[in-house]
Amino acid sequence: MLEVPPYGFLNLHPSLLPKYRGPAPVQWALIRGEKETGVSIVKTEEGLDTGPLYALWRTEILPEEDAVALSERLRDKGIELLLEVLERLPHLVPVPQEGEASYAPLLTKEEGRMRFGESAEAIYNRHRGVQPWPGSYFFHGGKRVKVLRMRPEPGQGTPGVVQAVDREGVLVGTGEGLIRLLEVQPEGKRPMPAADWARGYGVGPGTRLE
Repeated sequence: MLEVPPYGFLNLHPSLLPKYRGPAPVQWALIRGEKETGVSIVKTEEGLDTGPLYALWRTEILPEEDAVALSERLRDKGIELLLEVLERLPHLVPVPQEGEASYAPLLTKEEGRMRFGESAEAIYNRHRGVQPWPGSYFFHGGKRVKVLRMRPEPGQGTPGVVQAVDREGVLVGTGEGLIRLLEVQPEGKRPMPAADWARGYGVGPGTRLE
């Protein structure tokens, strides 16, 4: 089938190929803290996202952009870029991919579990990458608690141990820095401010989250 169309098949891939070949490039770029990503228009081969490139567009990843917002932005630019390539396709010669290849596998539910031993920045990057599924979560009292909003903050603390609870939320230690939980959703409950959850579930300084 690859040989049927005169110019082959084109694929719009939301990464800077050969980085993040595979089904979840946007998510893994965020999880791994990349500062830049883009869109590739690639000629389809038998290999997974290995074909030569017709076009490549680069963009900075915005600091608070999650996988949903970034995917939408790359999709919109990718459609525009694909239409430009199609207009000039008979006159274009695709060029081989250059650089070190990496793979972006489908996310598993375990990828959403917060790793408090990592830095606050890494935890926040993972949170951005696992939206909308599986989302960020931890366990308290044997129950899963989803984290809907969080932010990294400076400071020091024991990984996974609550440092403080105030009106803004719940401050938790990490491997480097602190992470503030702003909005959570306990198992079987509605979303709520993290401070309300802490008060209702007896969470305070010294409580360990897992």
